[in-house]
Amino acid sequence: REQRLAAGTDDFISKPIDIGQFHRLVQCFVSPPVSSPAPPPTTTQAPPAVDVLAFDFDRGLLSVDTHVVDIITGVFLEQWPLDEAKLREARARNDLETVVLVSHSAKSTMRMFGAEPIAELAGRIEAQAESGKVEGLDALLETLYAAMPRLIEALQRRKA
Repeated sequence: REQRLAAGTDDFISKPIDIGQFHRLVQCFVSPPVSSPAPPPTTTQAPPAVDVLAFDFDRGLLSVDTHVVDIITGVFLEQWPLDEAKLREARARNDLETVVLVSHSAKSTMRMFGAEPIAELAGRIEAQAESGKVEGLDALLETLYAAMPRLIEALQRRKA
């Protein structure tokens, strides 16, 4: 480990690899593409810029590192139902801090899957929850919940 770090590696995971540890480590080094900042939230939220339900998730998966997709797919398939439940519970309690944290994580993961429209949507959810504005937030969350099964289907087709 010390030799690797001295040689300039950013971090190190020993074998056997703990997938959760790997996922956390990857999250530290994945930087989202540079884009313009999200517009400030308003009292009414515009629909997503890209129709996430019409997005070609199979094509999106082909646009990213397939090795990373292979590694994180299993973790995501186990984690998303828990995250969705956490989002729903947080929203019911008006716990916007949890909505921010879960949507931020989803945004990063969606970028690793090439699902840019869902990443953009998760970013909008994150920004709106962070600002404390709840009007229109439920509609954005429902769009997120409706889009995820399509990504999951694409991931399962890829694994088959």
